Amino acid sequence: MEDPTPLPPPPPAADEAMAKECPDDAAAPPKTSLYNRWLPAIVAERIGEEEGRFHQLALKLKEEWEPGNSASAVRTTRFIYLIQSFLKALSTVAVEDVQLVANIGLEVLLEGTINLQAQTRWAICLTRIFRKYRKKLSLSLDWRPFYKIFVNTHFKRQEFYSGLGTNSEHATNFVVLLKCCRYYFSAGSATEIWNEFRPCFDHPCRTSCLEALGFLGLFIPLKSQHSLSEPYVFTVDWVAECLDLWQRIPSCQFWSSQWGSLIGRCITSLDMNWEPFMPVIFSHLLNSFRVPVGRSSAHPPINWSIHSFPPGINVSLSKTAAKSIIYLLTPGGSAESSFRKLVDYLEPYYHPSNGGHWSDSLEHFMTFLVRCFSKRMERECNTQKKTRQVLGAVERASFVKEVLRLVERGQYSKSDRLSHACAKAVSNLAYIEPALALNVAVSSFETAMVSITATHQLELAIKTLALCTRPILLFYQRETASNKENQLTAGPAVRYRDALLGSMFKTIPGLDANDPLKTLATMQLYCSVLSSVSNLQDPDHNGIFPIDWEKWTFQFLDQLFSLLLSLEPGSQSSLSTETNTNDGFLVESGSYFYPLLALLFGKLPERIFKLVLVRIKKFLTGNILPGAADEMATLCFAAVERDSSTAISMLLEPIMKDLLSTLGETPSTGYCKNGETSDFSSKATLSSALEQRATYQLNVLASTIAAGDATILNYKTILKDLIQVAFNAPSCKVNDAGKLLLKFLIRRLVCYFPVSSWKLPASDELDIWIGTKDKNEFDSARPSWHIPSADEIMFVEELVDFHMHGALSNLQRFPEKGLQKNTGQEKDYLRVTLLRVDAVLQGLGSSLPDFQKVEHSYTVVGLSGVPIGDSSLRSDIAMILHKACGYLLANKGDESAILKPLISVMNAIVNSGGVENGYWHQARNDWDAERLNLTEPAANFLTSNDTKCLRRPLWLVHQRAYIQHVWRSAETEYYDYYMSPTNSLPPALESLSNDLVSISLHRYKAIRSYAAAVLGLLMHRFFFLPQTILPLLVTHLNNPNATEESTLGACAILKTRTVIRSMMEDWSCLPAFLASFLKSAHHDSTKAQNAINKLFIAFNWYFGGSPVQVTPNIEDTIMDIKSFATGASSSVHWRYNLMAQGLLLFLTLAPFFESGKKNLNLVRNGYEHFLGKLTSDLPTVRRLSVRAVLLLLGAESDKMQGHELNGSITIGQQLLSESFGERVVELLALDHHYTEDDGIHVPQSMSDVGLVYLLPTYMCDWPLTRSWESKSLGVAFSKASAKLFEELTRKYGQIVLDILRRPLEDAVSTVDERGKQCAAAEIIGGVIRSEAACVEAAWDDWLSALLRKALKKTTLECAPEWVACIRYATSGSQGSALRFKVLECLGKLLGSHASSSLAAKRFNFLTAALLEVQSKDMLSDEVSFQVMLLDEILEYTGHSTAQVRKAIGTLACVLSAGLRECGHEVPLDGSTSLGRFIQRTEPEARKILNVHENVEGDVSKRDKKAVKDMETVFYFLLACMYSGRFNILSDLVVELVHPLLLLQDTSEKDLTHLARSALRYLKWQLFPTSHLAELASRLLKAASEDNWRVRVASISFLQPFMYRHSFLLNHSLWQLLWNKVTESLCDPQLEVREMSSTAAAGMMRGAESSVVQSFREQALATTRSILKSGKPNSHRLPDGLAVPVVHGAVLALTACILSVPYDIPSWLPEMVTTITYFSHYPWPIRATVTKAIGEFRRTHSDTWEIQKEQFTEEQLELLLNSGTATYFA
Repeated sequence: MEDPTPLPPPPPAADEAMAKECPDDAAAPPKTSLYNRWLPAIVAERIGEEEGRFHQLALKLKEEWEPGNSASAVRTTRFIYLIQSFLKALSTVAVEDVQLVANIGLEVLLEGTINLQAQTRWAICLTRIFRKYRKKLSLSLDWRPFYKIFVNTHFKRQEFYSGLGTNSEHATNFVVLLKCCRYYFSAGSATEIWNEFRPCFDHPCRTSCLEALGFLGLFIPLKSQHSLSEPYVFTVDWVAECLDLWQRIPSCQFWSSQWGSLIGRCITSLDMNWEPFMPVIFSHLLNSFRVPVGRSSAHPPINWSIHSFPPGINVSLSKTAAKSIIYLLTPGGSAESSFRKLVDYLEPYYHPSNGGHWSDSLEHFMTFLVRCFSKRMERECNTQKKTRQVLGAVERASFVKEVLRLVERGQYSKSDRLSHACAKAVSNLAYIEPALALNVAVSSFETAMVSITATHQLELAIKTLALCTRPILLFYQRETASNKENQLTAGPAVRYRDALLGSMFKTIPGLDANDPLKTLATMQLYCSVLSSVSNLQDPDHNGIFPIDWEKWTFQFLDQLFSLLLSLEPGSQSSLSTETNTNDGFLVESGSYFYPLLALLFGKLPERIFKLVLVRIKKFLTGNILPGAADEMATLCFAAVERDSSTAISMLLEPIMKDLLSTLGETPSTGYCKNGETSDFSSKATLSSALEQRATYQLNVLASTIAAGDATILNYKTILKDLIQVAFNAPSCKVNDAGKLLLKFLIRRLVCYFPVSSWKLPASDELDIWIGTKDKNEFDSARPSWHIPSADEIMFVEELVDFHMHGALSNLQRFPEKGLQKNTGQEKDYLRVTLLRVDAVLQGLGSSLPDFQKVEHSYTVVGLSGVPIGDSSLRSDIAMILHKACGYLLANKGDESAILKPLISVMNAIVNSGGVENGYWHQARNDWDAERLNLTEPAANFLTSNDTKCLRRPLWLVHQRAYIQHVWRSAETEYYDYYMSPTNSLPPALESLSNDLVSISLHRYKAIRSYAAAVLGLLMHRFFFLPQTILPLLVTHLNNPNATEESTLGACAILKTRTVIRSMMEDWSCLPAFLASFLKSAHHDSTKAQNAINKLFIAFNWYFGGSPVQVTPNIEDTIMDIKSFATGASSSVHWRYNLMAQGLLLFLTLAPFFESGKKNLNLVRNGYEHFLGKLTSDLPTVRRLSVRAVLLLLGAESDKMQGHELNGSITIGQQLLSESFGERVVELLALDHHYTEDDGIHVPQSMSDVGLVYLLPTYMCDWPLTRSWESKSLGVAFSKASAKLFEELTRKYGQIVLDILRRPLEDAVSTVDERGKQCAAAEIIGGVIRSEAACVEAAWDDWLSALLRKALKKTTLECAPEWVACIRYATSGSQGSALRFKVLECLGKLLGSHASSSLAAKRFNFLTAALLEVQSKDMLSDEVSFQVMLLDEILEYTGHSTAQVRKAIGTLACVLSAGLRECGHEVPLDGSTSLGRFIQRTEPEARKILNVHENVEGDVSKRDKKAVKDMETVFYFLLACMYSGRFNILSDLVVELVHPLLLLQDTSEKDLTHLARSALRYLKWQLFPTSHLAELASRLLKAASEDNWRVRVASISFLQPFMYRHSFLLNHSLWQLLWNKVTESLCDPQLEVREMSSTAAAGMMRGAESSVVQSFREQALATTRSILKSGKPNSHRLPDGLAVPVVHGAVLALTACILSVPYDIPSWLPEMVTTITYFSHYPWPIRATVTKAIGEFRRTHSDTWEIQKEQFTEEQLELLLNSGTATYFA
């Protein structure tokens, strides 16, 4: 019955759901929150103290903070938990104090301290402050310090090391904080931010472009406290520029989401005319949904991504689209029609049969549509400061109508999230447009009730109806009140109410143990009804909800009893302990079982309730249901809560007497006696049947007694006897049940709790729901609290004295005297004794005062109940437990049955407030689930338009007030020790903490884990405790005699974040830990070594920089670690060597301060050490050393800034060694692993390299451009190695070149060794990129010749590494002379008799070099070189080798785009090679097509050259889309569309494959508006070609093209394309006709209604005329009509039918019946009819029983006689 896991500590983060309940800044809140006003009077009276407490806390924080002191910054984090507790408690504090706290927090954050943990915690705290006090604070912030911290920490190499976990957490929380800080940026910030990042957008192919957009979206403020907008920035031209930039990079989720978010923020913030931008905006929004269109895949073939930014910066495109649409809606605007078209396109994808991975994005879209619309309605209801046009009733109804179309499609989706979102959407919209939304809910329920084949719909329909219960009743109340004279006008409201009435009886069979989901949905429906209906009177009573409540209640109870019996695995008499898989679903979190029972019993009339008690009593006494004990306890609890005296006498008293009688006759152990322990009875046991029965009854009694009131005192004698009997029973299960009874009894007597929350005054109206912002309007409805009386306290003291003091006395005497007799019972005796103490302590909770009372409290006010005893009592108990623990560990150390209750008692003693906090966690989860489904939105048109807050049932608000009370009582003393001046534990608590450490090292894992969890809670509360217990733990790492279990326990505690964080704050803890850690290699156990390895990984993951409090012995510690690392190569496992090297790196990079100057000696020594380790024999150490040298070089340069030092890092002796270069190159080559079979590079696994993969790379600066081919970055090319040699060359110059020259020449000469080739590529790439002066000299001397030799001789397998080398080498500073020399070298690489392989390599090398060249910094020589190169390569387009043609096409794309970006226009006429290249594509394509059609004769050489030329063209086209240069070269792409369509199906397989691939990519492109007319003309031209394959390809491309450009195409262009598709329905070729029909069906969605209607009418008229001209049931075509004409008419009907796959519009029945007349016509007409009818059947199968009602009898008869299918029967 009880979870042994210790309760979690009060979380530092404020609960988001409850935080939303706090008053918004937009409206002035009441002085005190409603939840605080409704606390118990004794607590509410002291709420006023919190303002003074917070003021003292702010002053204390001000005293503690010392600017420039890192130790002070860390100390300020101790205040964060206290500050957050005031925010979470909804305390009323002075804004001046909040301002002071915010200012200090910002100072700490922006101080530049390298302690990321302190920054992260302050970022979380400040985020909550800014969210709650946004408009009350007065701040003016500069955005650049935030930008500097963010960039330096996450985008540049730092001068210190921090773990990846710490980095990730810092980035995520810093991003959230920045979004809150934007509001406080100073005036002019928007202009500065835009000017800072705008130049990067001119180069969309570069990674910096995406990064700049991320920074722009993160920093730019659109709403500011100082200037709501900056007109000189946010102009119409600026918006147009942003929309144009949005289009530049297609298929990039990050790019689209960031621009979409920015434009969405502009729409909601800026008041401007958005009409000119509607087509472009909606076009982007439509294309943001990745759904399959026509034959296109739902996944784009190209998907750019960026990994530099943390996940928190990503924005949901669905949310952006929804929010933008909502705020674009205006009366009479075009947004309404655009939204309708958008819904037309997306509606089919919501259907269950058309689901996929896109269902999640569609669910988000619909959810945010409704949420944002409700938010806008809420704002418009507030008449103050209306700056936008208010939507009228017509606009509201139009919007709701469109959203309901999506709801009707998705309500039965296979995605649970989508189906639940649909139900919630109907509920929210019902408060705005009830007549429309409620019809959907009621119709769905009625359909599900009569459905036979789709029973799965019932659960969703019931849930939807449950969510709509409140709006149904409100709608009925409003309509009947306003139409008393004419009830006919209230017809819909009456229908909905009657449907709800009928559902109460119809759904009772839904309470089924075999269908938990449906059962829970049914109970949710009942709970929703009872939360609104006030009067449960007879049906004759003319109320809002007139049903026979007595009849319904009895039927409900009968079904419930049947359900509870079904929960038992066997019959009533079965004693099996096996449980059903569905047991417990009624009482799990989120269930409405208890609220339903409490509401029902609380509202029933007295007469009916007494009859209910009789039935419950009969069922309770007549059945023993161990599998349903919790459910029965809940049932009895609700009954006792309604009428304690009556229910206890009828339900509990018989159980108590039966138990006392039964257990009194069984043997008694006598364990519950106090005093001497010498006369226990002999060992005895209970029968299994009696044990099961007693346990069940005690559990029910224990849970139910917690609902009693003062009536319990009438039974105190029997309760005391029963508790003693339970503890004396010879059964562990009965003892545990007795513990629960004692615990709940004490808790109910001593604590404050609301009473009569469910008893509301009856009325003929609906129950009034209240909101927390209604000021004092509903204070009369505040809960009545149970205040313990003197008699109750006396009874509690009796129980405490007997069961705690008496048991503690026995426990205190036991180590001295033990048991005089029956020594085999010590374990059971001690267990029962500890259970008694534990029960009392958990019952008292925080009512037992803490160890010591602080003089000045800085915590929130709270009190769980009447205090029992004083603080000395807790200390006395702790000392007794300490002595008992020592005895038990020494004598009963293997008895887990004793140690578990001992740990539980220790947990109750050391963690004051833990009991309340555990209840708070559970109750908060339940309340969160209930509040989501029982809430009236603020946008409520059913009640009044002045509603300013959410409203909920009174019982739910009472529950929330109780949760607030419990949380306060848990918090009130929990964090007092954070302000303790001594940082020391009370003596008794210190002893217990040591005992917990000892138990945490126990041999049994369960005991260790339990004790470690309790110890973790203790360390969380007392932040200084880890410094005390750390020496006790680390000894078990370096002690050779330590057991495996103690080592596992020590590692489990040491790897907790609390301990690691403590070590980061105080140097005194760290040296001992590091020394012990490195000396733990003697453990030969696999488990121990794995635990140590995990400890190191955790230490590395959470490492946040070395301690800020440093003592002079740091250098000694580093020397010890270095000596260990130096001498550990042969003595210990390589992992320990690697760990030592890592620890050395951590400490070397620490931010130490000596006399105000940064110490560089450690950095210098560490640099020399790791430089030497580059030649280590251990591969993992070498990899670590590469990263370490890079980090140390950066740290040295950073530390030298602003300091006059004697010198920087000197050249180490290793670097002067002649063999150093050879050794480094040789070992570097060995680090590249390839398989022997195919030579594939195999990266090392995490288990092999561990720490190396956790180190940051800090290589965000390469590659500068996005890569679309992985080989362009090399297969095994290491950026870190290349960066290392770049930095070494830049620093030491000629010395590095001298020692590397010979090794590089040898490596380049060994062509067959891939490892050496890759190593040489890395070194040469780094050397060239350094651009040192000596490199330019070496280039002319030997480097250029070496590079030329390497590139010429390299094999195809090694070529990717050299491609990466060239790309890395040319990505340095732009416009350098050395880069141009590299380009010249590559240009001269090809000789007169070069092979195809060398030609392909050369072009690939040139492409790699030019990829990194930024056009704005190109030299004039480089421009000339590229022009010449472009002319050169276009002469090779007909090369005989495919790899050369591919390389030429890619290089031509890069050259063309680069020349255009730098302003060098290349005309497309015949005057340039590129123009001639483009112009000859169509003639050559036609030539190939003609050859393909002429199957006879040989293909000439000229024709073969045309094929090769066109392959190069298609490679060029693919590269344009792959590389992201489509926007730059879009006019060239338009020119190539027609040749591309001509060659979609030829006899040349390679050419056809390329053409189809290019067309597949082209279907996802969004063309600029300026090119649409030209593109449309080329598509029309292709669709009119003589070759039918070209026509098929053209029409197949038209559907996705028109989908993606539907908002951009003007009416005339759209009409031309539409006409072409409809004309093709009668094409002579069958494939063209069928493709046209499919395209027409898709294009009809979203088209203008007049065009679609005209097409339908014409299609129907044509088919009728055909039928009239022929004979009935004839198998021949009418005279004079060809097959294409008749087939085209049938295909037109098919397109109309398939355009509405799931609906039956009024025009559809006639079309379906008309097409059946053609089922007797010859093929292919007959086949088309069969296929169309089959598709119609598939898409309407679920709802055919209802939809067939729209067909007339004659039409159904025609369908039955058509011979198509028996389905229509």
